[in-house]
Amino acid sequence: MPGRLIVVYDACHSGSFLPLLTPPEGKERIVISSAELGQSAYFTPLGGLSGGLSFSYQFWSAVLYGSELDEAFIFGKAMMKKSQTALLDADGDGIGNEDDDFVLANNIKIGRGYKPASDMPRIGSACENMTLHGETSATIWVGSVSDANGIREVVAVISRPDHDPGPSGTPVLDMPALNLEDPDGDSRYEGIYNDFAVTGTYEISVYALDTTEPDPLCSAPRQIAVIQKGRSCLRGDLSGDDTLTLTDALMALKSVAGKSAQTPCSTSGVDVNGDEKIGLEEVIYILDRVTVRE
Repeated sequence: MPGRLIVVYDACHSGSFLPLLTPPEGKERIVISSAELGQSAYFTPLGGLSGGLSFSYQFWSAVLYGSELDEAFIFGKAMMKKSQTALLDADGDGIGNEDDDFVLANNIKIGRGYKPASDMPRIGSACENMTLHGETSATIWVGSVSDANGIREVVAVISRPDHDPGPSGTPVLDMPALNLEDPDGDSRYEGIYNDFAVTGTYEISVYALDTTEPDPLCSAPRQIAVIQKGRSCLRGDLSGDDTLTLTDALMALKSVAGKSAQTPCSTSGVDVNGDEKIGLEEVIYILDRVTVRE
């Protein structure tokens, strides 16, 4: 095949193909993958847009609206950086994201090379990061949301501390999300998320989509972190019901086994020996007191 060949592959472990797709001598081939070896690929909805939060959708949207190859890759990579790492091999050595790869991918157009009159949607401001102490609800908001074509919807995608993407190699097709609303028409969109029930850090990415049809443009995400510390509880009271029972012991054993205990209490509140962990000491402490009481 004469000329330059460009391969774009969006799949789990797709980066493993870079060394296998190096070009024959005298040929030019650029390979783009959406995920490194060992990473799952995300194809999650973005509001009403099926698969909108995926490398391929973001990459091809950027191409469609005028970006050069390196710009489209950087945009798609940045949009998915929380979940996967896209790779670009333009020099044919089977290694992605080297300086030479970006130099060689510069000034390359795919397709019509059309520059739209409108810019991408923008989110000008966002609420500050939050720390919760047992409250399970909080308001998420962004402000100064704008686009020349109008805003179709604003969506907060939530990566929870107990998020399990599943086995490596299985595409991720869904993530918790919250549609933000602007009832006053003042370009401030907000919504209340009611499930900050598990201790840990919730990483929230907020996106604005414009009204372009059939393929809406998507803003760069605004990042918000919500840290759930958990409320103060009795020592050993992992269930948070203000008494020590076998349920607390079972929750502690789950934690020892490496599974999330999903306690509504802060670790420091239920920790019995001051090591900021849930371990066998907590199991023994709980069982001692349950046995004595009974």
